[in-house]
Amino acid sequence: MTGKRSNNAGECAAGSVDICAGVPEGACIIRNIVLILEHAIILIACSFYMYLVVQPGYPKLMKTKRRYKLKRNVEIVHDIDGKSIVVIHDIRFKGRQNIEWKEVEGFIKEYVGSCYEITETADRIYIGNDFPDEYTGSRDTKGLKGTNAKAKANAAQGIPEIIQIAQNKLFAPNYEEKHKKDAKCGWYRYDTKFAIPVYDETGNISRYNVFSARMLVRHAKDGKLFLYDLLRTKKETGKPLEL
Repeated sequence: MTGKRSNNAGECAAGSVDICAGVPEGACIIRNIVLILEHAIILIACSFYMYLVVQPGYPKLMKTKRRYKLKRNVEIVHDIDGKSIVVIHDIRFKGRQNIEWKEVEGFIKEYVGSCYEITETADRIYIGNDFPDEYTGSRDTKGLKGTNAKAKANAAQGIPEIIQIAQNKLFAPNYEEKHKKDAKCGWYRYDTKFAIPVYDETGNISRYNVFSARMLVRHAKDGKLFLYDLLRTKKETGKPLEL
């Protein structure tokens, strides 16, 4: 309880405890300032706790930490036609015949709870709990072979940017009974591109192969858009990208 001084030194306001009794006026002022600072610190600490633990801001902080832990080496460049391409500079998941899809799934789980915006449409795309399993275990993934399978596995490193550059939005209604809830409002498909490095005999990057893919997004009954899978990953036959 803080004390209040009246106009006459040595007298306390009614109903308050006199913390200044027997204390010089200058010292009393200092004591009051200390008490005010203590209350301010407590208020700030409580507000910070509410922001971190209770308010919706907490998941946003956690998303930032998750993205940092992924240690991605990714950038967006433009080809000679001005088209955006997500360049993935590292091959994290090696091999073309025996991709460790469980490892890819674990990597993708770090995105769950995040949200990214498509530049062309301003659509906000969320990453739900179903995405890691679908991305690594869908019929599309199981049907990929060789270079295309390796490309989809490593495209996981560029998911935020792949979403960002997506274009050519196309809608399709949902006809599947199993998706009547999670895709009640239908599906959207977007075109996107990414590139992964090719190494020479000395282990240095010699060029980048460019791949096209179609991003599949479900429109949930709550109105949110959720990334569901990356379909039709295919190497482009044109000239490789050189940086």
